[in-house]
Amino acid sequence: MSAISGHPGGAFGRLFFFLILAPFLFQPALKRTTQADESPATVRPQYLWPTNAGKSLSSSFAETRPNHFHFGIDVRTQQRVGFPCYAVADGHVTRLKVSPYGYGRALYLRLDDGNTAVYAHLQKFAPEVEKVVKAEQMKQKRFGVEMFFDPGVLPFQRGDVVAYTGESGVGPPHLHFEIRNDRGYRNPHLFGLTVDDNLAPVPQKVGFFPLAVESEINGDFHLYKTTVAAAGNGRYSVAAVPSIYGPVGLGVTGYDRADGSPNQLCFYGLDLYLDDSLYFSSRYDGFDYEETKMVDLDRDYRQRKKTGEAYHHLWKDPSATLAFYRQGEGIIDTRDFEPGLHYYRLVLTDFAGNAAQVSGKLDFKAQGIYPQVPEYSRLFAFFGRRQQPEAGKSAGSGAIQAEFFDGWVLFSVAPGAPGQESRLYLLEPYQAEIPLISKGGRLAGKLPLQPFPAGYWTVELQRKATSDQVTSQTASWYLQPVTPAGGWTVSEDGNFAAQFEPGDLYRTLYLRVGASAPPAAGGFVGPVYHLDPDDMPLKGSVCVSIDIPPGEPQPEKLGLYGLSPKGVWKFLDCDREKSPGSVSGKSPRLEHYALRRDVTAPAVTWLAPAAQVAHRRPTFRLSVRDDLSGLDDRSVNLEVDGQFVLLEYDGEARTLFGSPDQPLAPGDHKVTLTLRDFSGNETRIQKSLKITG
Repeated sequence: MSAISGHPGGAFGRLFFFLILAPFLFQPALKRTTQADESPATVRPQYLWPTNAGKSLSSSFAETRPNHFHFGIDVRTQQRVGFPCYAVADGHVTRLKVSPYGYGRALYLRLDDGNTAVYAHLQKFAPEVEKVVKAEQMKQKRFGVEMFFDPGVLPFQRGDVVAYTGESGVGPPHLHFEIRNDRGYRNPHLFGLTVDDNLAPVPQKVGFFPLAVESEINGDFHLYKTTVAAAGNGRYSVAAVPSIYGPVGLGVTGYDRADGSPNQLCFYGLDLYLDDSLYFSSRYDGFDYEETKMVDLDRDYRQRKKTGEAYHHLWKDPSATLAFYRQGEGIIDTRDFEPGLHYYRLVLTDFAGNAAQVSGKLDFKAQGIYPQVPEYSRLFAFFGRRQQPEAGKSAGSGAIQAEFFDGWVLFSVAPGAPGQESRLYLLEPYQAEIPLISKGGRLAGKLPLQPFPAGYWTVELQRKATSDQVTSQTASWYLQPVTPAGGWTVSEDGNFAAQFEPGDLYRTLYLRVGASAPPAAGGFVGPVYHLDPDDMPLKGSVCVSIDIPPGEPQPEKLGLYGLSPKGVWKFLDCDREKSPGSVSGKSPRLEHYALRRDVTAPAVTWLAPAAQVAHRRPTFRLSVRDDLSGLDDRSVNLEVDGQFVLLEYDGEARTLFGSPDQPLAPGDHKVTLTLRDFSGNETRIQKSLKITG
């Protein structure tokens, strides 16, 4: 059965695709003549541009972010703050959130058409909104608050100022803007919020991904990637002609551009043509709330983790439910085609219709170089062929290496001495011989994994010399299968556990828990544990628990930390209630974990005001540093003569700042500051302040 069956065929099909491709073929710069959104005609409201800071973007919709798509667009604000933000249509405020992290100050405007506009990283809200927020902050005596409102409480009309651009939360000055509906996030470009754009996307690399145990690319079992060469007028070519066998997927790296913006943006549409037939198509129109982490299925997670490269998949992962996949599964299985040369073409488009085209060839092989992977079973009996090695004889230390992929493992074996025959056998949990072939100066073998109960998978390498002497070496991996239905995996010492709730995994993972010595400095308590393979994406999160060592003198000061992809240890949590006797927390990825003891209170440097000032509403400014669990912003309390003063916390700059609501009377005043980190270590400062004005 052809992998492209179901598409228009014959003369009519060729005419159909000719008409579709005509704009590409006859426009010299591949400028498309139709609106980039080719979904069925939908009447959408056209919104007002959300600010007067300019119509230039620093980030576009659906760009790659750690563990999620970018939810909206980022409008450049000339490295300044304070530009007015407008209601893009009539509506009312339903939610306000103020936080030192993430979106900083954010306003959610429910529009009369049912959509919601989100404005984030704001400097301040409109006066009537700011007044409501300030009252709640003073009531709770904390900077971070979240409020919800019924219709009619805070109404706005199209063009009203709702807030002002800023740099609160994460990032430099800019306006993050979103359009949401009841299901999820939608591309703001669909609602008339577009920018001037006469520049086509720029492809950089094309990758060819093996997608199954039997897949081969150039006789190898790993990703093959190659650069593209510019041919002019938005056309690019790939000189390499990979030979492929079995299920293979294509991916592409690159970026889009727009007029007046130095930033690299995300392209909007991707099309894959195979032998001039549309084989796969996607348009980044939107995604649902529960699909945000599926960026790890749409942009190759393993390569992002390994090299930082974001390969956009030109195939649909079986676990992906993203609606922006419009046509085709995209997986090329050569067994569904005639062997020989086949032609592919990638078309990258932006929302304005600018397009870039990458052309290349593929050589489909009739069969792979690796022997047919046998059907394994517990009853497979090969011991008639397997010879018993001599006692005490070893095939050599470190001769067997294993690389784990999605549902299969690739073994790499050092070659034997001249004249030796090498064979690899699986001994447990069932028995089979693993065929070996010569590859890159070593011997390679492949084995599909099966969801057996947790236990050791043991392989034996045998070397047989011309003298019939047989030597052997074994290697074992303790694998703990966890299915999408949920489950646990534990360390060999029993002190580490990782729990997956139903729906946390896209597919069955064959997990291994390793342990290593902790760094000498940094307050580490016990081993560093790591979950492998750590290049598998999670649909949800993993709940990690590490037992508190017996005799620990300060268990209340212990926290759970994870090693980020950038190599920085980050505080996760210090929950001692979920699993008594342990410290628990959730992690969005598989990584390294450890307990650390934090007994040091945050260090505070008083920056302003001086001990004597004339201004009756002085600005308090302090620098705060805590290198382990971090400042708990909920604990910050500044009082002048016993009266609370609200301080804003800038988590990136690590500063606290704020002014009294009411002018201070001339004379002497007592200032008291208390704050804590997440391990409960407290800093308390008292100062005298004299107002001379």
